[in-house]
Amino acid sequence: KAKAGVLFSEVHQLFGHYTGAVVPDTGEQIAVNEAFGWIEEHKARW
Repeated sequence: KAKAGVLFSEVHQLFGHYTGAVVPDTGEQIAVNEAFGWIEEHKARW
C-alpha cells in the first residue's frame, strides 16, 4: 500500500492452484483442475 498526497496504490496478489470452472460469455463451462495461476486486485488513484 502506498500513499503520496492524492496518489494511492494498493495491490493484492494470490498465487496457487485453482480447481473449478470458467464460464465465458458463450455459456460453455470449461473445467479447471489444479491449474497454477494468480489473481490480482489493484486499486489506484492517480
